Amino acid sequence: MILAQARAGSMTAVVMGALIGFIYVPATGWTRYLAWYLAFALAMALRGPFFDWVVRQYGPTREALRPIALVGAFTGVLTPLSVALFSDYLSVAEVGVLSMIMIGWVSVAVSVLSAMPKVYVAYLVTCFLLIWVAWTPHVEETELVVIAISLLLGGRLLVKLAQGVQRQLRDTVAAAEQNASLVAQLRQALDRQAEAQRARTRFLGAASHDLRQPVQALVFLTDILRKSTDPARRDAMALQIGRTGESIDTMFRHLVDFAQIDAGTMKAVLRPVQLDRMVAAAVTGYAEKCAAKGLKFRLEMHAPPSVSADPVLLERLLRNFLDNAWKYSLRGTIVLQVAPGPGEVEISVTDEGVGMQADELAQACNAFYRGPSASVAEAEGIGLGLAISRHICDLMDARLQLDSAPGQGTRVSVRLALAQVDAQDSADPSVERLRDTASLDANA
Repeated sequence: MILAQARAGSMTAVVMGALIGFIYVPATGWTRYLAWYLAFALAMALRGPFFDWVVRQYGPTREALRPIALVGAFTGVLTPLSVALFSDYLSVAEVGVLSMIMIGWVSVAVSVLSAMPKVYVAYLVTCFLLIWVAWTPHVEETELVVIAISLLLGGRLLVKLAQGVQRQLRDTVAAAEQNASLVAQLRQALDRQAEAQRARTRFLGAASHDLRQPVQALVFLTDILRKSTDPARRDAMALQIGRTGESIDTMFRHLVDFAQIDAGTMKAVLRPVQLDRMVAAAVTGYAEKCAAKGLKFRLEMHAPPSVSADPVLLERLLRNFLDNAWKYSLRGTIVLQVAPGPGEVEISVTDEGVGMQADELAQACNAFYRGPSASVAEAEGIGLGLAISRHICDLMDARLQLDSAPGQGTRVSVRLALAQVDAQDSADPSVERLRDTASLDANA
């Protein structure tokens, strides 16, 4: 706004300088007038590009406003300076007319310089002093005193006006910033609402598609089991029904978790959690499950410390890690490792499964995303395990890391802060029994 006013003021000043030539030229001649006018017009022509350069250099900031105001004030002084320079050649009437024009010029400058009141005060004092000097060859001392007092009184009013305009400008800028902030917040809220709507659409689509398949398989297997009379075949069908039921249960748990995340009702209550007890609960039956698929499972945990976490959410997190490792592994060993470090504990699950490409790895934590590795491993699911895991880690202020390579497997880890616990809770004998049984393989 100030730049627009300054540009308009430059054009007006050049035109006004040409008009007052009708007063200057008859009194001073063309030489003196053109010497002043050409310098004045050049200054007005150059200050526009200078203002543009300042804005490009500093942007629309207070740092840019200061040099703009200073240069604007300096070039503005050139007009009343001409009255002081040529006053010896002018009549009293001509000085009076020019003084009125210059006072109007100084008053109009409020619109440009009021953003920097101190600069305007300096400009005002300089201009009024030049006008007063222009009167010295033409009036007596008494009249000079009257003129000085009049200029002081008028200058005081103009200073008050500049301060008022500056306050209005400041309030306008503050209101504009507040409006911009409200608009940005509104846009963010609309984006979140649109994303939530898209997530619900994906939720319904994924749930209807991915749940239908195992449910139909369950109905089909149950029908075969009911009709079959071969004991071996019935045992195989019962085992398959159990696996399908577990798959459906996992999907439902993930859908419920995602619904809580979407509704914002999933909360974390951090407290000291004994990792030996937590791990013992999370891996119960997991070694046997791996052995049934031809996989090995190994637990590496010695003197497990206590961490600051939500016990319910942490168990869900570990189960998600283990379920993913089992689903995406066709061979090899799955390793659950608890590694204490300085001030924190890293819990990791490493498999030798199908792995992921870099582009798939970058999207692995997005809700409902199922990359090419899911087809390679023929893994059932709806693509929510890692998305839920990432949200759980955020709730517990934990760091989730995912590393993978095609054909070499995946390592997912979480780092949790250490917590202090009582010495009597520092160990659990179930862990020793767990280590003894956690190395089951396909031949167990």
